Amino acid sequence: MNKFLRALQVEITRCERNRNRITGDRQRLRTDPAIRAYETAEDEALVEYQSALLDRDQILLVLPRAEAALSVARTRKHPDVQEQRQQPRAIAGSSRPSVSGSRSQGGSTGLSGEVSDLISMGPIARR
Repeated sequence: MNKFLRALQVEITRCERNRNRITGDRQRLRTDPAIRAYETAEDEALVEYQSALLDRDQILLVLPRAEAALSVARTRKHPDVQEQRQQPRAIAGSSRPSVSGSRSQGGSTGLSGEVSDLISMGPIARR
């Protein structure tokens, strides 16, 4: 996010320079069509500048929250994830039940039970 913030600051500086240049040039013009064209360009430069400011402000609002969430995530240990990593997994298509012996929601054990449940459902109807 800090990279985006730096890039936006460069964009804001560029927009400020463009607005100042357009305003200065417009003040030296004498013909109405040229003045109107520069006023249009000045309005467009203002919209671009305001958009960059809005993006910067939104990042400044989100950045502290994101950093806080990341620091919390780095310090917390998730026991569910740790337990899953410690248990060996059954090989796909194996008739051997999983090591934990726990039953899945379908009532059969391990991956082979899930495959059996899917096979017992029958073929998928095609239209």
